[in-house]
Amino acid sequence: MKRFVLLIVLCVASLICRASDWHVWEGNASLPKTDVYALAFDADGRLLIGTEQGLYAADGKGKIIGIPLTDGGTRQPTVNRIEIRDGHIYIGTLTGTYMLEGNSATLCDTIMARDYIQSDLPASLQDKIVKDAAALSHGWKAYATNSDGIYLYRRSTGSVINMRRRLEDPASIPGNHVSSVAYDHRSGRLYASIYHSGIYFTEPDLSAIETVRTGIEENISSFAIDGKGRLWTAYDGAGIAVGQDTVLTDLPSRTVTNLLPMSDGNVLAASYGGGVFMVDTLLRAMPVIGLGAGSPASRSRGMAVDAFGKLWIATFSDGVVRHDLKAGTSDKFNISNSALKTDYITDLCKSPRGDSIFVATHYGVFAFDARSGLSTEIRTPFAGNDRIAVDQLAFDGKGNLYLATAHGLADRYGRCVVLEGTPLIALKGAGDGTLWCSSDSAVYHVDVSCNPPRVETFANLDGLRFGKYALYDTGDGTVLAGAFGAVAVISSDLADAPNKKPADNGSSVLGWRIFIIVIVVLAIGLLLFTFHRRVRKKKQIETVVPPQIGQQDSVIDDKGRSTDVTVIAEASSEADNHNDSETDADRSWLQSIDSIIDANISDADFSIEDLGRHAGMSRSNLYKRIKAITGLSPLEYLRDRRVARGRELLAQATGKHIKPTLSEIAYQVGMSPRQFSKYLRQ
Repeated sequence: MKRFVLLIVLCVASLICRASDWHVWEGNASLPKTDVYALAFDADGRLLIGTEQGLYAADGKGKIIGIPLTDGGTRQPTVNRIEIRDGHIYIGTLTGTYMLEGNSATLCDTIMARDYIQSDLPASLQDKIVKDAAALSHGWKAYATNSDGIYLYRRSTGSVINMRRRLEDPASIPGNHVSSVAYDHRSGRLYASIYHSGIYFTEPDLSAIETVRTGIEENISSFAIDGKGRLWTAYDGAGIAVGQDTVLTDLPSRTVTNLLPMSDGNVLAASYGGGVFMVDTLLRAMPVIGLGAGSPASRSRGMAVDAFGKLWIATFSDGVVRHDLKAGTSDKFNISNSALKTDYITDLCKSPRGDSIFVATHYGVFAFDARSGLSTEIRTPFAGNDRIAVDQLAFDGKGNLYLATAHGLADRYGRCVVLEGTPLIALKGAGDGTLWCSSDSAVYHVDVSCNPPRVETFANLDGLRFGKYALYDTGDGTVLAGAFGAVAVISSDLADAPNKKPADNGSSVLGWRIFIIVIVVLAIGLLLFTFHRRVRKKKQIETVVPPQIGQQDSVIDDKGRSTDVTVIAEASSEADNHNDSETDADRSWLQSIDSIIDANISDADFSIEDLGRHAGMSRSNLYKRIKAITGLSPLEYLRDRRVARGRELLAQATGKHIKPTLSEIAYQVGMSPRQFSKYLRQ
């Protein structure tokens, strides 16, 4: 059975790998016999090709034309770079840079184009010679290297995939010297120019949604991306993680509630107990004058910088603080000198122009003029006479304010526009003008420009329970939702998936072929498995009644067939009795194991080795026996036994005036409170 499962896994894995095969581009034959140095796609979907003999463009129908950069009477310059910046296409050559509009090019400077990308590289590629990069779907990016093929990298998860030439795999990339890469978002094809080999393409299988365990067992409170492109993750009690392998714990407070990247590359961090502090580009933490422990901002959460360079801070119990970072002076706004009705602030954000600051509380929403500090309450007539409790607020692409409440997503007037009845705990505006929000168990993508608003729901993400405020749009095609020691990474371009155009019918045919092959392999495997079971069963029957086989002829001659039938029936009856005795023995043995566990259930140090020693068995034999009977490993069985006992204690505590706490029950069954609470919910 194990060999059969392994066979199926290997077959499916090989078929998936084949779906990412590299194929020669059909347009190579129409290009001049020269090396290709640069690739890019323009807004019309044309593939722009930079070669030693000039610039070419290929449309979706396979037609290739040359685009002159200089007058027709002269030799075309070598094109070694094609860059798209601010919607403009720049053609880099050895004689200068041209701006391309349609099929006409204009010389814009005479500076020779650079050959390599020297900045904004992930740490894993710092030692590589990277010649080009292209943004893919779902937050992935492709890097072309001089001698290591292509690297696919996803900043939000740190995932790295190396696509390189392998001798044992004829369908791998043809060469490891890659001059350029380009990605067609409409077809999902990744194109690469291989030195001395021409242009090839593949269709990489990029994960759109995944969950990542961070290795830090604490709730995630905030995310940020600094000036170097590094992802920062703040924890509610464990400091700040920078990138994939750096954790900052030498901080004024490890309970970090919010992160705010600054224009100078530094990152501001709000904390509970340590105030607001700054972490510079060398990852050194230093206090901000006037905002440390003991200041009104000592217990802070939300932050925003207004149009005048002032820092606004939401606090847990001291209202709102406005701080001048240059002068080191602060202004404090609370219920005594502003329109605020409570000093407990849940969130704040600035208006699109930065001239106003909007403050969320559980007693309504308030607006502050960023320059004068004057404040007013935002009226929410649709909330009726009840106060509206708001946890977070954000603006959409049109400058409209939205509120995350316990009853759904509301506009600035308190009218629930979508997700009615859903308690929202986080809300963020995205770069495309849409909104992202989350409850404790799901993430929602809301396009309020549609009528009615369009909602995409992402639920059942490995059972994660999302944290308050821990939602972040990375700006590179992914949205992060933080939980306890884990992050859900969701592609923000999934909404465009229905508009994705297939490259050709070949992809569809390939998909059907893979499906048919998988079905055939499964059918053959199932037949082999069934045949193997029948043969084994036949051998078992022969083993049970060998003495009667040699006596059949003589018994039949004397007494007919009845004796033969009786012998087989007796053998069958003996086999049934044997199975029943085995079942009773297993049940009795498992009860003895339960007794050992129950006797030591309050001992948190009681291990599987201890269980095996009490049972008189080795660890391996104990594992095989428990696994065969229950389907669980000994560790899982021991944990489930502890949790079951804890449930019994909880049930027995119902109706008592003095009830034991969850922590007390956890210690009674030999578990930590956090571990017991985690498995009790499952």
